[in-house]
Amino acid sequence: MEDDERKSEEISSGIPELGKIGKEIETIGVLPVPERMRKISSIDIFIFWAMASASAATPLAGYLLFGVGIPNFLIIVSLATLIGIIPAGLFSEIGRQKPIVSLTQARGTFGYYPANMLSLLYTFVNMGWFGLNLAVGAEILSSVSGLSLAFWSIVLGILQIVLVIFGAKWLNYFYRFTSPILVISYAILAYYLFSYYHPNISAMMSPSTTVNWGLSINLILTFSILSWAYKITTITRFAKPYNKFSLSYFVSPGIGIMLPVFLMGLLGYISQGATGNWNLAAVYRNGDPIWVLVAAIGASIAIIHTNSMNLYPAVADLLVSMETFMKKAKSYMISQPLASILLGTVSIILAILGILNYIENFLLLVGDLILPFTFILIVDWYVNLRNNSVSSFYYNNGIKLKAIIALIIGFMLNYYNFYGILSEYFPYQVLGSLIDSGIYYALQKIHF
Repeated sequence: MEDDERKSEEISSGIPELGKIGKEIETIGVLPVPERMRKISSIDIFIFWAMASASAATPLAGYLLFGVGIPNFLIIVSLATLIGIIPAGLFSEIGRQKPIVSLTQARGTFGYYPANMLSLLYTFVNMGWFGLNLAVGAEILSSVSGLSLAFWSIVLGILQIVLVIFGAKWLNYFYRFTSPILVISYAILAYYLFSYYHPNISAMMSPSTTVNWGLSINLILTFSILSWAYKITTITRFAKPYNKFSLSYFVSPGIGIMLPVFLMGLLGYISQGATGNWNLAAVYRNGDPIWVLVAAIGASIAIIHTNSMNLYPAVADLLVSMETFMKKAKSYMISQPLASILLGTVSIILAILGILNYIENFLLLVGDLILPFTFILIVDWYVNLRNNSVSSFYYNNGIKLKAIIALIIGFMLNYYNFYGILSEYFPYQVLGSLIDSGIYYALQKIHF
């Protein structure tokens, strides 16, 4: 452990300071986090991920499952939590053991250049999430102001880009500031929903459609905890260094991610049934009390902190793919801010073009690839890579064919869903990824 910390300091020591304001801009990129910067507690991590998960887009979970009935909605989210909290916790501990992002870790599993290519691919996935959340926030402000969605997409996008440029430290500060605004805004909107629309809760208790348990759990997993899991090390690399297993660090990100899905997803479900729109903050009507308008604007602020946590790892992913061309310290100094601006701009364009209209297909496609990738990384870390030095992830180690073969198999298993009736009761992308990680483990025993 001490040797790893010394190497982290050595690798990161070449990054120059930027001056008074500039020194607050995060320039660590994908370098290992030095020990002096590793101070985040498990409570900080819980708050960070709760605020990253809780946003004006989170009630969309209620829309994705609308018709299953409120009791089944709660059961599905509970099952998704039980399934997802384990890989999320394992990644949380990985970030404390080695202070690197998961796509740098992936170099040890897939090889240097394949991992860099995957980083570039996941950059586009995260930009999709950014555009999706940005569109929700812009829709709220457009509905209450009369100005266009494109206008608000640009305004919100610029605010988020600036926040991400300042990095994890300032993201953490910002989340603490927006937490009470988010809670108060949605408490007001919930009161508005029940007092003005009088939702018929008893009519929403029974299913209005056949419940496909496997698909429903799958959608919640890819909407929330398992789409975040591999990103968790992006934050826990700033946590207090690992010296033994910690239950609080293990569960804090998973509980933080899923608690808002329970609460706000339920609110979105009720809103969809009562108003025909899951996005409660966007159902404001002319003539409604001013406090409803203020609450809707407050809810739109929530999109800023969640979306920043989509752009932040997207920047890290891009920097992993570009590290081959950034061997000098000066490149690191400017690469992270420039990547934030570039990716944020592209994501604003995605929001304006209407990515929100393709949410379910987007979620399923994300799960097809990210879930087997996630499970392979976990298996390889705890079986093979855990004791590797930090510096080993920053050198060219060729191509790891076994991991690439396993990932392709996992993607095909998920994409084509071979499981028949079984997939109606179990999340097929999790099943395919478990099979895939078993295949990868078996391939480790074969020499070729």
